[in-house]
Amino acid sequence: MTVERYDEQLHGHSPGSVADGLRVTTPHNHAVSFYDRDSEVVADVARYLAEGLAAGERVIVVATAQHRAALDDVLVQYGTDTVRARVSGRYLTFDAGELLDTFMVDGAPDAVKFDTVLGGVIDAATEDGCAVRVFGEMVALLWDQDNVAGAVELESLWNHLATRRHFSLLCAYPSTVLAGGALGAANHICALHSNVIPPRQYSAAAPGTGLTDGPVQSSDVFVPVPAAIPAARRFVTAVLSSWGEDALLADAAVVTSELATNAVEHAVSPFRVLLQRIEDVVRITVEDVGPSLPEIRPAVPDALGGRGVAIVDHLALVWGCDSLDDRKSVWAELTSRRAHPGRPGGSDR
Repeated sequence: MTVERYDEQLHGHSPGSVADGLRVTTPHNHAVSFYDRDSEVVADVARYLAEGLAAGERVIVVATAQHRAALDDVLVQYGTDTVRARVSGRYLTFDAGELLDTFMVDGAPDAVKFDTVLGGVIDAATEDGCAVRVFGEMVALLWDQDNVAGAVELESLWNHLATRRHFSLLCAYPSTVLAGGALGAANHICALHSNVIPPRQYSAAAPGTGLTDGPVQSSDVFVPVPAAIPAARRFVTAVLSSWGEDALLADAAVVTSELATNAVEHAVSPFRVLLQRIEDVVRITVEDVGPSLPEIRPAVPDALGGRGVAIVDHLALVWGCDSLDDRKSVWAELTSRRAHPGRPGGSDR
């Protein structure tokens, strides 16, 4: 990911706009990046920081000791004199855990203490009129401690601080928080940011896992950005291929695209794709937290969209939607070609 992409995603949208499919109601300079490996977040954040330093901005890093040391190493490779930047006060670093402890009370961030501590840091950094960009991962530490409520509240406090101070903020979470948490919590995190930067694996082919027999399932969670749609499609086709269901790939790809598109464009929600094979049926399920239920609508002949559910209805053996306590589940079933190798494809209805 390039510095320019980060800068565009941090500064390129105004409050209330739609950025990468996410409806924004928070300050326009608060982005979140999800990453698969430490090396990815270090490389991308180092570029983000180097761009700021090169532009004469002041950069603030609130990170773990491991990430701070790795960022220093990469910044040096980019030609940044980190020692000089520190001495001049242009490069400020804080330990995420230690700074977090200064405003946490009984497991929750205290708003007054947060404003005093972080507001003080931002005030000092901007006192001379210098533009400031911040990278922080205190929220990720809270999530890692299973303190999801604390992470959501801390993101909200950053947004409130941004209504009274001017700075750009980039947060980062390992993508494992998506798979390991509830969709509602992930939706809160995404909604509190103006821009959502997906993991790099969204642009890479998903690996297969080998031919599999018997009742099996596989799932993954995606953030609400357009790039998630082809990523979900690749995930499903890769899993089906590993199950030996190559004859289903074309139909499954279309069904997945339509269901994922509904989650991104209409629910504007993180979504979970669940793939199951039980006996002679393969079920594709997309779960999201959006309130609207899918329905077949008459399509205007020259309309560019609006046919998604009708397409799913045509391709699937059967499909449906279940309303759960905190989410909805839209599913479609296809007939397994391994169970019925003579059938050429389609819904078999």
